[in-house]
Amino acid sequence: MSKRKSLSAEEKQIKLLELFHETNDVYQLKDLERIAPKEKGVVMQSVKGILQELVNNGLVQCEKISGSFYYWSFPSETLKKLQRELQEVEAKTCQLQKSIDAVQSKVQQTNNALDDHQTIETLTKEIQDLQEEKETLTKQEAKYRNDINYEEIKQKDHDAKKLLEAANRWTDNIYMIKTWCKRKFDKEERELNKAFGIPDDLDYVDTT
Repeated sequence: MSKRKSLSAEEKQIKLLELFHETNDVYQLKDLERIAPKEKGVVMQSVKGILQELVNNGLVQCEKISGSFYYWSFPSETLKKLQRELQEVEAKTCQLQKSIDAVQSKVQQTNNALDDHQTIETLTKEIQDLQEEKETLTKQEAKYRNDINYEEIKQKDHDAKKLLEAANRWTDNIYMIKTWCKRKFDKEERELNKAFGIPDDLDYVDTT
């Protein structure tokens, strides 16, 4: 019986990458060391080194979760781009939440907000900026729902839901500011909407 031809380092990388792309699954190193020899002919002793090369070259993603390393690679370059954009949106979400907290703090500390022209201009601009950011992120989230193949990245579904929940938290904060102003300054809701540039049809995003 002829001896099986050994694979070159480049061939091993190709074979291991094929395993990721054919299964669209997430693995630990021990899983790959068990599966790769049987499915792709990559000897167990070389799996760790080949895997690290793929990670270094950006062809395989690696994440440490609860003390364990997990590896994955999806074939779609579009998917990789969306994942990067999603990370940017999550970072922006964090920054926006800080901005919302700052606006709330300013409103609570202002005793004569509607009588102070400079203060109301500042609050109005900040609320308008938050609304614009909310609309942008909501549109981006909708784009992800249309573009991402959720059969490939089911683990990303909860991230999209978190974005919608964050958008609704921003809506909550805007309503809280309006309620506080109505109670303190005895103003009508339509008057506050006009003063702060809030749309009359402001509503929550559907998370279903």
